[in-house]
Amino acid sequence: MLDAVALAEAVVPGRQEPQEVAEWGRAASAGYGAAAVVLMADAAWMAAGPWAGLATGAVLLLHGPSYEMAHYFKEDSLFLLGLALMLHALAGWRRHGGAGWALGWLAAGWVLVGAKWIGWIPWLLSLPSAWPGLRGLPRRRLALLAAVFAGVVLAAGIRYWTHWEVFALTGREEWEALWQGDYAAGVEVPHGRYLELLGTFWPLEWLGLAAGCALFARWRGGLPGGAWCLWNVGAALAALAWTAKFSERYAVPVAWLLAWLACVGPPLLAARLRLPRAGLVQAALALLGALVLSAGQWPDFQARREGFATDSRELLSAWLARQDTSDWRLARDQPALIQLPPARVEEESFFAADLGTVDDLRRRGITHVAVSYEVFHRYVDGSADQSLRADPLFARRAEFYQTLLRGGKVACAMPNRHPKTLHPGITLVDIR
Repeated sequence: MLDAVALAEAVVPGRQEPQEVAEWGRAASAGYGAAAVVLMADAAWMAAGPWAGLATGAVLLLHGPSYEMAHYFKEDSLFLLGLALMLHALAGWRRHGGAGWALGWLAAGWVLVGAKWIGWIPWLLSLPSAWPGLRGLPRRRLALLAAVFAGVVLAAGIRYWTHWEVFALTGREEWEALWQGDYAAGVEVPHGRYLELLGTFWPLEWLGLAAGCALFARWRGGLPGGAWCLWNVGAALAALAWTAKFSERYAVPVAWLLAWLACVGPPLLAARLRLPRAGLVQAALALLGALVLSAGQWPDFQARREGFATDSRELLSAWLARQDTSDWRLARDQPALIQLPPARVEEESFFAADLGTVDDLRRRGITHVAVSYEVFHRYVDGSADQSLRADPLFARRAEFYQTLLRGGKVACAMPNRHPKTLHPGITLVDIR
């Protein structure tokens, strides 16, 4: 992803400022997300007809978390594009055959691995689905594909091969985050929080019914890419249940694959069963699926879209501008990122709790503390693993935030809502 932005920056004349580079990255992320929706819809079209394709496109387009992720210069949209490329390649390969689709399969692997190191997993899981097509290719083309594969592995891993110490450090940090959660404040494992989260995306009952239709349709004659979807969903849910790291974005790829199966399964089953007026039944089932999956998502999608129109920090700054802050001295969590009109931010840390106790801050002359819900919630809502609550550092931070919120006077509180980057739930507490 960084290479793509660097290429775009090199093509455009003139020196690019950091903000411009970030905007290039956000535009690229939006492009990846849009392309992923189109490819998923086309894969559904190839698998189960035009109505399934239209339903898939509508459902994914209105998925609030995907819409939000496409606004950020992060790897998530690129990973979704890799999944969409893989599914599209498998569906097209099954339907049309040929080396071109095999190259698409390799390209999908390159995108997946380039986006996230776990991209190797969905690529390897695609091998059973790709194997029949690979066996049917002439030896010369197989040799070409093997060469391309070697190039992909080299290109995807070049930074690891040349900077092994960075790879080792990153691996250790990722492993610790998986077992302890971000900032060593994870949830108990195993857990079903990701399954619960999927239930807020789509109705789980409908997903189960639709997945059953997809399985039956596969048994009746095959569903291109269907087995790969199910393997990835199962592997991802099993892995996520055993990680203390929790974030909405990690469930989005699973949600996309399940939504694809839900949009494809019922129409495809209607076609395989050769029902009377099969075309009309397919259209009705696709429309029903789109309505069921999108209806629950529309309020969330609309709220996120409206959320991008405002910024809690700007609203809080405007509120502060109307107050007499001449004698205020502020301490804050770094994610709060607010300033008093005359800049009086005296102290800050990622965790305001690391600045000392509330009494310590008072003795140093601090009058107000700004904290972000995204930082302090794990210390007050009881969601952290029991073993972490016994950790002295965790206990000290929890005591700080609980004392601050219980004993201080809330001067102003901003909403904790999506998108969290703009609305992290800033609370300004008067501790005088």
